Amino acid sequence: MENNTNRPQNPEEWGKIYQEKLALYEGFANKLHELITELMHKYDIEVAHIEARTKSVGSFMEKIGREGKDYSNPLDDITDLVGIRVITYYREDVEKVGKIINEEFDIDWRNSVDLSQTLKPDTFGYLSIHYVISLLDTRSELPEWESHKNIKAEVQVRTVLQHAWAEIEHTLLYKTQQEIPNDLKRRLFRLSALLELADEQFSAIQRTLKINK
Repeated sequence: MENNTNRPQNPEEWGKIYQEKLALYEGFANKLHELITELMHKYDIEVAHIEARTKSVGSFMEKIGREGKDYSNPLDDITDLVGIRVITYYREDVEKVGKIINEEFDIDWRNSVDLSQTLKPDTFGYLSIHYVISLLDTRSELPEWESHKNIKAEVQVRTVLQHAWAEIEHTLLYKTQQEIPNDLKRRLFRLSALLELADEQFSAIQRTLKINK
């Protein structure tokens, strides 16, 4: 693979290679799901849901075939072939989950992003933290993890309300085939602001209840 003359030259050729390795990525997704579920129980963090997915061959080929994309090796360069989504009830738990991920995995900070930090102060929209992770040496040396030592995964952490907004926004703004008028976009972003405020209030109520126990 290091010889450029032997390197795949188009999405179809890369897709065949990814198809051959797909079971390996699916296995990694399943094991990460189990591990993160165990970690949530260990640290007594109640979460709404934990999802695991592996990018399909079709999505993989579509991504590397996009205009302006030039991957040297898509299997190494694309960091979300394996994805985990941790959905919490409260905003403070997003931070707690992040600390656990930081302790339990090697984080690629250059490709990780906190989307709440990318929005302007007067803008509302999609919020989530995306960690690009790989296994620490201490875990990758274990026999049950050894085959996954060089694979990266993306772990998204968000609240239930952030997740609801992301799903609705994706359906309304990105899946529709028609141009969304500005007045409708404004209504959507106003709803996003309300959801963000609701997130803050749910957390405040939970903290008050804990204090009064």
